Amino acid sequence: MRSFMIAKRIGMQLFRDKRTLMMMFAAPMLVLFLLYSALNAGSAEIRIGTVGDGSFKTEGWENYSSKATALAQMKEGNLDAFVFPEGNAYEIIIEGTENAKRNAAYHIITDKLEQQNETDNQKIPVHTEYMYGGENLSAFEEVGPALMGFFIFLYVFITSGVSFLRERTFGTLERSLATSIRRSYMLIGYFLGYLPFVACQAFIIEVFAIYVLDVPLEGDLLLLTIVSLIIACIALALGLLLSVFAKNEFQLIQFIPILLVPQILFSGLFDLAGGEQWVKAVANIMPLSFATHALNAIMLRGEDIDWIWSDLLKLCGFFVLFIFANSIMLRKERPY
Repeated sequence: MRSFMIAKRIGMQLFRDKRTLMMMFAAPMLVLFLLYSALNAGSAEIRIGTVGDGSFKTEGWENYSSKATALAQMKEGNLDAFVFPEGNAYEIIIEGTENAKRNAAYHIITDKLEQQNETDNQKIPVHTEYMYGGENLSAFEEVGPALMGFFIFLYVFITSGVSFLRERTFGTLERSLATSIRRSYMLIGYFLGYLPFVACQAFIIEVFAIYVLDVPLEGDLLLLTIVSLIIACIALALGLLLSVFAKNEFQLIQFIPILLVPQILFSGLFDLAGGEQWVKAVANIMPLSFATHALNAIMLRGEDIDWIWSDLLKLCGFFVLFIFANSIMLRKERPY
């Protein structure tokens, strides 16, 4: 009988906890739907080009006047591979940072070359080069920058959110609000207090990924550290903000499937170029999508700040937005 009483109490508690009920029933379906949408978005069409008048012409393949022009288009992300005659051979240059596109482009071009060789009844050798990455780029190395950014975001969010939640549950925040200190000073103080620790956490993840897991780093380590620090600052601000809506650590963790799992699904870990418009729209409101673009540019392609400055501006915009939202929430708790 007592067991049934305990079971009844637990059942009533769960029934009254609407958030937990939503996480039990609605959240799994939402996450599965987002995963389904990301995986079924489909890759964009492989963009292949040729160079010079001597190249064989194929319908749908863009012809460029020079190798430099084709390389510039590839650097801008408008071309996946191109082929051109070089002496008595054909030269294939492939972008190389995405394994699926790299393999598809190589097979498409070599199939066309074999068809032409059969037509001309000759055997012309083929040489292949990669602008970035290469044929030995592993699957983990390809997604390593995206995963590194996600884990920085995830663990900084958990650390900051749980820590600030304890400030609330232990009454420390309430006592601070009872003083005459301004909200802006209080918010800056909390942020600066957590910042050294989360920055160290982000740096450790970055160093471990590069020097232990051998994730490629073609660009500048300092620029990569700046991007990682910005990601950590955004996660810190978001953790502080969402801790307002949680009464305990369990409720804070409940935000992860709803707000953080979509971050990795739409961050660029999966190719969304062939997806529907709403899929691309969702990706454009995810901070990690811009972070992943910047991390890939630095780590896989060796780009400098001129290439990623727009991503940095957007990331800073998210940070300012979350800080502003934190200020509003503090104003509601102490409206003076």
